[in-house]
Amino acid sequence: MFPGMILITLAALLLLVGTITFLWEVLKKISKDDVKGFRFFLTFVVVFVPLFMLISFGGAAAIYNATASQLDMLHTGVGSTVTPQCPN
Repeated sequence: MFPGMILITLAALLLLVGTITFLWEVLKKISKDDVKGFRFFLTFVVVFVPLFMLISFGGAAAIYNATASQLDMLHTGVGSTVTPQCPN
């Protein structure tokens, strides 16, 4: 596992927590009475949290995949312009 994956995952987790906290605070300002209800909280946890988890960790996985494939191409030489010499 590439060590930068930990940083990418932590960045996605930080983005997720910040987004969920921001959304919760905005919803509390918009409708104070609805936020106090258990049904609203359950809907928020079942609908919004997984949606933002999918977006943030999906983006982190895409970034990791692109980075890992670039590093793999650098190490193996696949896709380079240098052609190997064939012994005669």
